[in-house]
Amino acid sequence: MRKSILRAQARAVKGRGAVFHASAVLHEGKGVLFLAPSGGGKSRAAAVLRNSGFQILGDDSTVVSRGTDGVWRVIPCASWIWESGQRPDPVELGYLVILEKGEPGLKSRLSPAYASYRILRERSLMAYGDVTPEERPDFRRTVTEVSIKFPVYVLRYSLTDSLPQLLSTEDR
Repeated sequence: MRKSILRAQARAVKGRGAVFHASAVLHEGKGVLFLAPSGGGKSRAAAVLRNSGFQILGDDSTVVSRGTDGVWRVIPCASWIWESGQRPDPVELGYLVILEKGEPGLKSRLSPAYASYRILRERSLMAYGDVTPEERPDFRRTVTEVSIKFPVYVLRYSLTDSLPQLLSTEDR
């Protein structure tokens, strides 16, 4: 996606949201973000879940924003995959998943502080490096607020794992 579009999206939600380097699906009526570096499995996770009946909300870049009603939503944007001929409506954010390749099946919830650190360290915000230094604190505050309000998990998986089963609600 063009940097100018990402900057425009980021600035449109500055102070109340951010553009995450993430794919997103609809799960149990809420949006789930999958964060990972390039090549880390975001698109693959979305494709596997789509084949299992999940609705795709975004791929590669996904906007998360707090509405005037105070509800945080996943907003399908330019990276949305055309599936049904209709753009999906924004949905309430449910949780975030940081994908890691490795020992299959490990799923652990991160503390809000460590989740914020991981999201920022792994450059999971799109256009963050392309906005002015004065604008960056707004995006860091968004990451902190989202990490406090919503569960953030690390999920290690291999291509042979069943992602729908790993997303079970047992330990949420």
